[in-house]
Order: sequence, then structure tokens, then C-alpha cells
Amino acid sequence: ARLKKEGRLRADVEQRQVKYLNNGIESDHAPIKKLLAGTGGFKKRKRAWSTLQGFESLRMLNKGQFDFWLRQDERKVLVRERSAFMNRLFNVEVIYT
Repeated sequence: ARLKKEGRLRADVEQRQVKYLNNGIESDHAPIKKLLAGTGGFKKRKRAWSTLQGFESLRMLNKGQFDFWLRQDERKVLVRERSAFMNRLFNVEVIYT
């Protein structure tokens, strides 16, 4: 209320007084927290950052958040495209037999 009176905050802004607003975000990161427990910690910040980026990227791929970049012809093609995208993203060489 004070910020609105001082003109620092717009009049249409409302403060939510819900205790558990961040539960949706936190629940999305719970599987990543479980993966991090298995790593045993990190000694270097760069290693921690790159590992977290990898975990986040794989979670996003598995949740289908990159699917709009891929072909949408068939389910089988989508899975193959997703796999190829991951291989390119993480610089993995794949040999098909």
C-alpha cells in the first residue's frame, strides 16, 4: 500500500497472499534435485553449471518442450528426430548398425 501511495507501484498491481505460490515451480525441479543427490556434489562451479544445464535440457526434451522445432509427421519420426536433436545438442556420435 505504501508503494502505491508513493507512486512507485501501479495501482492495478495486487499482492497475492498465498503461502504456496511457488509449489508448481518447486515440484517441477524435484526430479532434478533427486538427480543432483546422486552426483555427490561438485568441486567446480563450471562443472555444476554444465551438469545442471544438461539435466534441465533432458527434462525439457522429455517433457516435449522442444517438439515445436521438430517434424510433426508421425510419432515414430518425432521420437527419432528428438533423439537426433539430443545427439547434436550434446555432441554425441551415433553409429547405427
